[in-house]
Amino acid sequence: MDSGGGKLARDFFLVKFVITSKLTDEIFVGYFFGKKDGKFEYNLAAISRRYFSPKMVDLEKTYLGFKRDLEKIKKEIVEKFPNIKELNRDIQNFVRIQIGKIGYDTFAKKLHKTIEDDDEGLLRMLVREIFESWTSRLELNLAYELLDYEIITREMVSTSSDDRIISQIYQRDDLKELPEIYPLIDPVEGVSIDEFQIGDRVFFTVLNPGTEEVKNKLIENFPRHFSKDGDNIMPFVGELLSKEVMPTISKDYVLIKVDFGNGIVGKAIVLRSIKLLATGERLKKPEETEISQNVEEIVSGVPTEPITSERFVRVSKEKQPLFTIDFLYGLLLALLFVALILLITYYFF
Repeated sequence: MDSGGGKLARDFFLVKFVITSKLTDEIFVGYFFGKKDGKFEYNLAAISRRYFSPKMVDLEKTYLGFKRDLEKIKKEIVEKFPNIKELNRDIQNFVRIQIGKIGYDTFAKKLHKTIEDDDEGLLRMLVREIFESWTSRLELNLAYELLDYEIITREMVSTSSDDRIISQIYQRDDLKELPEIYPLIDPVEGVSIDEFQIGDRVFFTVLNPGTEEVKNKLIENFPRHFSKDGDNIMPFVGELLSKEVMPTISKDYVLIKVDFGNGIVGKAIVLRSIKLLATGERLKKPEETEISQNVEEIVSGVPTEPITSERFVRVSKEKQPLFTIDFLYGLLLALLFVALILLITYYFF
């Protein structure tokens, strides 16, 4: 198979939601994030409508951006008001029980399959069913997408890296000419770089090949990993050669070197708190064909385009009927009031 076949499998799903109950005036902001094999996490905040502003969250933001907005809501609103804090404890327990009734693995697999099929109606039903037993008359605004390891990795690297520290370390003579890489990130099941041992497999993407000489050598040795334009479109798997903790610079980062498998060594400065993709297997110094097979087993395919513009977000807002229940109730009360006035006028005047 050459680099033109197939697309990189999107193993991760993300559902972001803002749900309003017109019955209780509660607003639920949160997300479901996980993998197609059934592993997932969720987070949400419940607040009164009077404390909420649409500017607080943007459903089109990335996973990390939306997550930061949610944490801000929790910090600035939920934690400040005892009644809202208690409400959040209750709703968290309620959602946990509701998902438990379905089965965590089953629910996650359903979400991934539904998004994969782009079945908006079924997705809305799945989310609605979780909250309907808590309250009714729900208005759902959703955004959903599938993500792959590369997209998540690049997003997290761009938001977690300290450019000052990185540039300082990369001035070392033994690092200057090495291509810059970064291990693939798995926020759900990954492990810290601290748990990797020398010789372990490391799945990674190339952030910057460095010199043209190195880039050309990589393309020549691993043609399937690059597009016709020279962009890295398929992850690599290599051998962890070294780990170096730098307490005098920052205890939060680890400098690693990874062998591509053809004598080229890549460098990366990895944040210790980030969860990295790991298989638990030792590396056997694979050939290029073996590397491709190993990568495909993990990420299930080969993309045809650079991964930097691979987010496709679907935003689904509740369609408002021409006449809502609230409007009809109001109209009925107004008509009854008018009828009562007419009766009083008829009989007494």
